[in-house]
Amino acid sequence: MRVHRFYLPNLKPQTTMTITDEDLVHQWLHVFRMQPGQRVVLCDGKGSEAEAELTEIAKRSVTVRVDASRVCQTE
Repeated sequence: MRVHRFYLPNLKPQTTMTITDEDLVHQWLHVFRMQPGQRVVLCDGKGSEAEAELTEIAKRSVTVRVDASRVCQTE
């Protein structure tokens, strides 16, 4: 399964984050139709990225569990 990459400027590694960015939540829920348990890669635009797992989906927010960050290999 393909793991999609998304820009998240306030990336906090090794935490649980609630994403409320309307455009990003819309894209995850209505374009990609993601479900809890799916994984994404989040990058902060400063050279770091981290894998994250969607853990909870609400109408206007998505909660993700963020793994440890690493240096981006593709930027």
